[in-house]
Amino acid sequence: MAFYKMCGCLFICVGLLSLVACGGSSSSRHTESATVTGGVVVDPYIVGATFFEDVNDNGLWDEGEQISTPSDEQGRFTFARPVPAGRTIIMHEAGDHQGLPYTGRLARTIMEEDAESVIVSPLTTLVALGLDEQEIVEALTQPPEALPLALGDESRAVIPGFAAAHINADPYGSLHLLDRDSMTDADLAGVRANVYVAVLFDFLYMDAFLVGLTEKQWVYNLLTSDGPLRADLIEAVCYVISAEGMERIASTLPENRELPPVTMREVADTAPALFTWWKQEVERREAQDDDWVFLDEFKAHVDGAQGAQLGLNYYVMNNIFTSEAVQAAFEAGDLSLENDLGHLHLREDTSVGSTSDVMFSEEMLAGKAFYYGALFLFDGEANSIEMYFPEGDDGAEHDSGDWRVSENGVLSINSQESNFSVQVDLVADWQSHLYMRIWGEIYEGLSGTMALPFVKVREQSAEPAHYIIKDQHSRIDEYFRSLRGGHLWLAVDGDDLTGELAYYPDSSAIIPIDWWIDPYGGLSVDSGEQVDAIYFINDRGRTVMISDVDGELVYDEDTRLLSPLLLQQEQIEGQGFVFSSSYLIQGEEQFEGVHLAIDGSFLLFHPFNEDLTGSWTYDQDSGLLTLRPEASGAAEIRMWFVGQGEDEGVETFEVFYEEDDENGTLIESGFETLRLAEMDR
Repeated sequence: MAFYKMCGCLFICVGLLSLVACGGSSSSRHTESATVTGGVVVDPYIVGATFFEDVNDNGLWDEGEQISTPSDEQGRFTFARPVPAGRTIIMHEAGDHQGLPYTGRLARTIMEEDAESVIVSPLTTLVALGLDEQEIVEALTQPPEALPLALGDESRAVIPGFAAAHINADPYGSLHLLDRDSMTDADLAGVRANVYVAVLFDFLYMDAFLVGLTEKQWVYNLLTSDGPLRADLIEAVCYVISAEGMERIASTLPENRELPPVTMREVADTAPALFTWWKQEVERREAQDDDWVFLDEFKAHVDGAQGAQLGLNYYVMNNIFTSEAVQAAFEAGDLSLENDLGHLHLREDTSVGSTSDVMFSEEMLAGKAFYYGALFLFDGEANSIEMYFPEGDDGAEHDSGDWRVSENGVLSINSQESNFSVQVDLVADWQSHLYMRIWGEIYEGLSGTMALPFVKVREQSAEPAHYIIKDQHSRIDEYFRSLRGGHLWLAVDGDDLTGELAYYPDSSAIIPIDWWIDPYGGLSVDSGEQVDAIYFINDRGRTVMISDVDGELVYDEDTRLLSPLLLQQEQIEGQGFVFSSSYLIQGEEQFEGVHLAIDGSFLLFHPFNEDLTGSWTYDQDSGLLTLRPEASGAAEIRMWFVGQGEDEGVETFEVFYEEDDENGTLIESGFETLRLAEMDR
């Protein structure tokens, strides 16, 4: 049970397993007139995929339902017995495309007019999910007016030239015949639409948005939403699959040889590597809490990668056995490849590498911790795994099992306490995360496939540190408390690791602690009343915390440990800052602010209070800014800068502040955002 809960929803885990039952064909339409005996699976051509005939329309493979042969290099597969009209064939084993594990899930509902071999693609999967041809055409050719695209088509279609005829056609079959000077948007519409739908669903799987994937209206809403991710993907697909893509690849060919022209097939062959990189970059930014918008950056990578080793590699692959000129140029070194001829992927830095190198190793996992909606600890000595999942209100569920990596780089995870056993293929290894395809018995007899990232826990070291504690709980009673946040100080004295903790919502008292680094790089803190195992999952203080409180496990993803920014004094002296909160006074918006004068004086102003003046100091070693008012009885204010950003072109800082009363007693603490501002007072 625990493993499925990691993804938040069973639909995510089993992918399209129940697509027929929730929106596809009905058994009342079954006839025996069809003569479909196989098909071709394209995205682009997928190798090693199998399909099953869903006889009872439950979306799952059941004992006795026939399974096809694995698809070959051209995506072709066959069934032993004809599949009748009305039935749906569903991907059973996903296979590989362009050398990497395929992370999608495809299907095709057999129509009465179908015969012999049918195409299975992302577009045919939309039909199997319940959309009719008109709905698909409308979704892909009638965008909202506000969609910020300039595709060069007067109709402002999402996919220019797309029509119903593209839905069941092979989008790759005739790409090699297209002429660069005469091809139209309609010629490219089929491949663009398939790439777009596949990439869109891949992204939404990754972020667990497809709760209702098997419901027709949810699928239609996804296709017609006007979010920025969808808009960027549309423009990116049209940028990759274009005549300009042919020109990028052609620019890598030697000018002193008569070689076959670059075709759109080579362009399409680069798409899986390019969009797998895009997906990993989105995942990296998500883990780091960064902005997702990077379309211009992606285009720059396309210009470099598609028109260099990636595109040249597929040009040689597609021509070396059919063109003597290409073979001669390759053997002479005029078509120089950095890698052996074969499928390539883009590394994190966009350099190319062989997909044969993308596989798990024991060293990649042993003694390390990972996160994806749960915490996974891979023991390197006993090959055991400990798993912690959120349960109820702040509770934690614990599971354990074992793991192994096979000689061919496949990871196996078996639970001892829950009913799951899965196999895992690696898709990408980035500094921030591992991206993988999981398949097998995911939950209580249900088998399926899903793709997900394992975010790498940032391993800590036994070094002195100071963290600001930021509790992300959004309950109103906590939000409006006068005391929020706190401090964690870690000290090192020889072999003694001690420190102090102050968590203000509980008490402003400073508690002595012991701390250590656990075998997985996590920070463990013993405050006497409880032990917290803290795992950092990005560089901005985001953590997963497993606490032992009187023998009860508590799971917490809402607490951040922020390191103060150690700014240079020159960055803040002479500067003015306004607080993010504002006040509406007689119809005019007014702000609270502070000016830090170069001479060491400050002015703090508030719409409802008198101006406060005094002196300020800044400690560059600790990042502490202290305001000391000159007025009798005024409180001292301490601030730490804990975040830096930008809002509409204006530099912003997140600060943690503390305010004392005249007796030195803490009376208020919390977090604020300051905007850099010109001061006229």
